[in-house]
Amino acid sequence: MKRINIIILLLLSFLLLAGCMKKEERFVPQTMADLRGHTVAVNSGTTQEKIARMVTEKENVQCLPGGLDALVALDAGQSDVALIERANMFSDDFHRLALEEAFTDSTTQEPLATAMRRDDVALLQEFTNFFDSLDVTGGLEEIKSRWLNPNLTDNQKKVVIRQKDVPTRGKRVLHIGSDYSYPPYTITVNNEKTGYEIELWQRFCMTHGYGLVCDVYSFDALLPALMSKRIDIIAAGMSITPDREAKVSFAPADDYSVTSVLIRKEGNKGNRGFFESVKDGFDRSLVQQDRWEMIVDGFWVTMWIFFGSLVLGVLLGAILSYMQMSRHRTLVLMANAYISLMRNIPILVLLLVMYYIILAGTGLSAMMVAIIASAMNFGAYIAVMFTTGIKAVDNGQKEAGLALGLTPFQTFIYIIAPQAARHIIPVFQGEAISLLKGTSIVGYISIVDLTKASDLIRNASFEAFFPLIFTAVIYFCLCWLLGKSLDILLKKISK
Repeated sequence: MKRINIIILLLLSFLLLAGCMKKEERFVPQTMADLRGHTVAVNSGTTQEKIARMVTEKENVQCLPGGLDALVALDAGQSDVALIERANMFSDDFHRLALEEAFTDSTTQEPLATAMRRDDVALLQEFTNFFDSLDVTGGLEEIKSRWLNPNLTDNQKKVVIRQKDVPTRGKRVLHIGSDYSYPPYTITVNNEKTGYEIELWQRFCMTHGYGLVCDVYSFDALLPALMSKRIDIIAAGMSITPDREAKVSFAPADDYSVTSVLIRKEGNKGNRGFFESVKDGFDRSLVQQDRWEMIVDGFWVTMWIFFGSLVLGVLLGAILSYMQMSRHRTLVLMANAYISLMRNIPILVLLLVMYYIILAGTGLSAMMVAIIASAMNFGAYIAVMFTTGIKAVDNGQKEAGLALGLTPFQTFIYIIAPQAARHIIPVFQGEAISLLKGTSIVGYISIVDLTKASDLIRNASFEAFFPLIFTAVIYFCLCWLLGKSLDILLKKISK
């Protein structure tokens, strides 16, 4: 009996091993119908997302936030195919990915153009006239020959207008929004915002005396930003659909979407060694086009937002704490209601509400809105800390100070506050670190902070490792230094 069991186990093991060693047949679709049952990666809000939802089950559609994340997902083996705009393949680093085109689908073409608000009739007419004149003189064809040429993949050679040459002031300042990671329409080259659609508007502004400012938004945030008048133009290779035409106006269509179905190449990605791959990835992520400067700029933006939110949050928390300990019931109720509201609303939702609704018409910059929103949230937690820490000090300490002839203010500063700090700082340390980490969400409202800078680099270079690792290391170092600094302060107070 034991021998029979051993034989059966050996046979099962052999069959299992043979199954594992069996080479999986490579999936090479020929038509859109072949995609059913397979995982399809697309960028959200694009024509390709609509196509994917028509040809395969909704649970098999991977909608990624923007840029060319669909390509990265396919390259990493997270999907079976990727649907992209064919012009996106003209990117500098596309050839580096282990991907190839299975086929091109032209049956679902949609016109592409920049979008504006429907009430901006004069601007639309002025740009239409400019576009028509550019077409007549041959200037439009020259621009297309550079940006929409599949044989020209060096984006640096396509740039003829530098961002510094375009005025930021004029009879009106136009804000153009994009994620600047959607080649060839909007991209980032040498830390400058450029691309086919950007160059059209640069030429228009330089000709007609407008100022132009490039704002960075994720693709799904562009329409809300336009409707709330945060931006005046959407430049993102946006397809013209009936639903969008009901909300916005489109400039003259000058290109059409053509969908490419991409699959992974057969075999390995190459014969390069490990160290050579690491060196190449580092060079492409941070050295080429001086992309490390984007990390440095994003670092300082993060620092400004953090320290601004910290100072305002502490001041707001002190006021709320004073209201909580007031003898006036109205002030207590107001403070408690505010604290309850802030502690039960996600910071991201608060940030979006402040940016797109409450402060939309004030003219405040995105950075100021981020500081205010973060301070509002942080101040609620600080108020609770202050109130709890002060109440933890025995009331006899206050009476002793007054008995010594100190004023109530002097008693608080010299006796109560130092003792309360011992209870406050350990909790404050954790909240301050959370505030610092929480600044990573400000990219949702057109701020290129440390995290958003790494996203731009990742989409431009198709390299995720170094941008994300560098960002994680920088945040770790900042949070560690902040924690150590507060530990030192607590030790000095405790002496």
